[in-house]
Amino acid sequence: AEPSGGVSFAKTDEAGKYLAGAVLTVKDANGNVVKAKDGTTDLTWTSTSAAYEVEGVFEIGKTYTLEEVTAPKGYEKA
Repeated sequence: AEPSGGVSFAKTDEAGKYLAGAVLTVKDANGNVVKAKDGTTDLTWTSTSAAYEVEGVFEIGKTYTLEEVTAPKGYEKA
């Protein structure tokens, strides 16, 4: 199936403020790290003070899991 749609990811604190420094990745239903739009790079990134936009990767009807690999300094992993 063709990937469709876009998604925004943001790491925030309890008050909704963006948190930089968290390493995040997306896994498919089998626990494999999803590949970015280029098809070769793992869909893994470090959070910043803005949302991370992903387009053309996720297939409608499939299940994906956002995983925090490393928490920002001073925080525990979600």
